[in-house]
Amino acid sequence: KVLIQQPVYGPFGQTVTNCGRQVVNNPLIYKDGTYQMDLEDLEKKAADPDTVLLAFCNPHNPVGRVWTREELEEVAGLVMSGQVKYCPHGRPVAIELTKRQLEKQFRRA
Repeated sequence: KVLIQQPVYGPFGQTVTNCGRQVVNNPLIYKDGTYQMDLEDLEKKAADPDTVLLAFCNPHNPVGRVWTREELEEVAGLVMSGQVKYCPHGRPVAIELTKRQLEKQFRRA
């Protein structure tokens, strides 16, 4: 299973299914004129042992939302805890990142 955050760039889901995997949606919430992550739902779905990858965009495509440092730290916490692997910018490959690499990636935010 691969987590995506809809609405999302169409090929993300298509790539997952074309590779014989199942899409798990962590839908973004539209509130007060902007999209927000449902971090509680993300954590719940990432805890499923069959969910192995998060396709993640920053800024999000197509909504254009740039995630806050706090939001990125929440996502980084899930990745560093080993609940789910991180796939930056939705590239359809499973990658392993060390804690130092993750901290460097999220420090840029």
